[in-house]
Amino acid sequence: MKEKDFSAYNHDLKVQIDGGRLWQAPIHKKESSVELDEKSKKISIYLYPEDKFSGVQDALFELIRQRNWTYYFLLQLKLRIPSLLLLVPIALTVIFIGFITVWGDLVINWFFLGANGPTAFGIPMNESAILYAVIAIFIIYFFPVLFTGEQEGFIQALNERFSNREELRKRLVLLLTFLEDKKYISSVEIWNPDLANEQHDWVGKSLIPALLDVHLKMALHIRIDERRLVENYFQKQAETNLEWEDLELNQATKEVHPIAYDYLETWEKSLLAVYVFASTANLPRHWQNVTGNLNDGVLKNAVSLPLVKVLLDRFKERLFSEEDLSKLISLDLFASRCVNDYGILSPSLQYTNDVWAVADSIVALEKEAIEEEMKFMTSFLQTEIEELQTLLDDPVAALRLSSTQEKESIYKEHRLAAIRFFVTVIDTTEQYKVLKKYWNLVIKSQAEAKDMNEDVYRILGVDLLLKLATIFERAAMYENAHLALDYIERIFPFRGKVGKARIQERQGNFETAVLSLLIIRQDWKDQKIVLEDNSLIDLNLNISWAIVSGRLEARRAEGKEIIEEAKALLYSKFDAIRNNDQTIRSHNILANYEEWEGNPEGSILNYDKALQIPGISQSSLSNLLVNKGIALRQMKNLKDGAHYGAEGVAIKTAIGDADQLPIAQHNLAQTYLELAFSIDNKVAQKTYFEEAAKHALNGVNIQIQTGSVKKKGQLLTEYFVAAFELAKLKGKERHTCIPALMKVQDWLRAEKDAGRAETYDCRVVVGELLGMVVEFKGETIGEVLTWKV
Repeated sequence: MKEKDFSAYNHDLKVQIDGGRLWQAPIHKKESSVELDEKSKKISIYLYPEDKFSGVQDALFELIRQRNWTYYFLLQLKLRIPSLLLLVPIALTVIFIGFITVWGDLVINWFFLGANGPTAFGIPMNESAILYAVIAIFIIYFFPVLFTGEQEGFIQALNERFSNREELRKRLVLLLTFLEDKKYISSVEIWNPDLANEQHDWVGKSLIPALLDVHLKMALHIRIDERRLVENYFQKQAETNLEWEDLELNQATKEVHPIAYDYLETWEKSLLAVYVFASTANLPRHWQNVTGNLNDGVLKNAVSLPLVKVLLDRFKERLFSEEDLSKLISLDLFASRCVNDYGILSPSLQYTNDVWAVADSIVALEKEAIEEEMKFMTSFLQTEIEELQTLLDDPVAALRLSSTQEKESIYKEHRLAAIRFFVTVIDTTEQYKVLKKYWNLVIKSQAEAKDMNEDVYRILGVDLLLKLATIFERAAMYENAHLALDYIERIFPFRGKVGKARIQERQGNFETAVLSLLIIRQDWKDQKIVLEDNSLIDLNLNISWAIVSGRLEARRAEGKEIIEEAKALLYSKFDAIRNNDQTIRSHNILANYEEWEGNPEGSILNYDKALQIPGISQSSLSNLLVNKGIALRQMKNLKDGAHYGAEGVAIKTAIGDADQLPIAQHNLAQTYLELAFSIDNKVAQKTYFEEAAKHALNGVNIQIQTGSVKKKGQLLTEYFVAAFELAKLKGKERHTCIPALMKVQDWLRAEKDAGRAETYDCRVVVGELLGMVVEFKGETIGEVLTWKV
């Protein structure tokens, strides 16, 4: 929906067209739509929907009055000609009445009294009577409006003669010519000309033609979608082929803000009220008190455009007047204007195109109106949820539907339908961070006495509960995931037990996870349990992943053997569509084993195969991008490695994959550190160290929230190394880095005390990460523990 701003110039007409920056349109000052910048000699004309020709004309007259009163008087006199001509029928009426009176006296004196003396003009009475009769007949013949009651028509015709669009153009030419000849103005810009608006037809028929006649430089600030319309308009005005040169646009120097409200038409304001109604700005107040930002999953003023469409289809006639209905444009086009031209909508959820945020100022203007006038639409959302969930598919719509049911029991049909819809949408859109922030509100019961409401797990159904457990896992809501898996295990023991082992692996308890999964595998081998092929593939994938993820050296060969078994069983399905999730995971795990064995080229080959699989989820895509970045780093292709790693982190941040995001940020931070140490440019070094510190610290903060310890040592060390090097570059005292170093030492000490001093993570911290710092000369954990900066 986001389109690029443009600027085009035609040298023949000296006309520039700028599209996409109407949000910069100034507000009227001093109740005038015209302003003159004395320094640049540029006239700016700002057009609101209700502005009329007279406003622009009067403003130009005022400019002339301030500079040349005599010429202003002459122009005003010429302007008053229509008013003066209106005196003609009045004078004729008076003259006619006078003729009739005099003629009556003449006829009486001459015909009835026999007098025939001379009149004041020296003409005999009988001849005067005949002459006056001829004059009266002449007036009656040529001015019948005096006797037929059509004086108003005469006046209207006279007004039209002097106020048609051509006459208005000529009038503007006079004003502009004077201002241009006297060097008062040299150019004109028009904001929001809106040539398609019939109420503004004087802009295209009088104002712009007058500017062309005077040969003034002209700039039009229009909507992006109006470009073709405006170019065609000038083509007709020029009656020749015009060529438009695209100009390079300067970057906007200020932050985008919403267009002044007065520039919007009434139908646009009414439509924006529906936007606010269909947004999270209309959630219950305590739902809006959720703390955090967009990266945390908090949706501030986010609007569901599909919900807006549903509401308009149902209530269009009730929401708009007949006049406004005739002006409505497609919802997609209006939304595009709000994004590209008006600065009213901004992206809210990446990778979900239908979710945008409404500007705060618009919400403030429309909130009261929707609370008072749109209650009927709330009733519609409450009662028609079954139909609505077949038409909607975005998290904002799911939140709005759930919020309308919050006072109902979760055992009520509509409330339960809303909860199920919310889980389904989160699963489809992979917006795990949204569920993490709003889940307790969505399922909260008015009579709830416990912090975690378990009722919902009993009534959701197994299929939906399985999806919910996966969502909890990826959102790093491990306690919730464990509770959901307790219910799943009662009826689907395999998925329940494997799911719990996965949580152990996610939290960094690799050996515990592997042992739990191997027990299931052994029971299958001993024929104590029966596993379908799909389940066996899943089991083997999870075992081999836990081993390679934790770099459990003692189990490396066992893990490699198990992943090969999974691959063989998966690829034996030659005449069927393979499960894409299992296929992607198998390539990802095989790639990790290649890395572990020092063969990054083999890793790249597996990642590229996985990326060719259709229907890949955002979560899987981000994993592959991050891991490909790792392989490229190992090949010393550091810039490409950072690129892929950053793409993966961006996706994980957007969907709220709090489970894997810290690991992705650890790998990206390590790549940035290696990049910084590989170059001599101090400015570039500083940038890379700052990026490394930012991602490492963010990963640590997420793990503090989730309780995971996976790659915690690397994250702490990467932050210390980045902070230490930045202190050196900035000339700061190194003792400022002591707290960061102490956290690394505390982690290493805990690992050593737990008997894990020889693990892969400890080797990476001591050998690879701290080894980058020239001041550190040690090679063992003991030397790290005694090192002081």
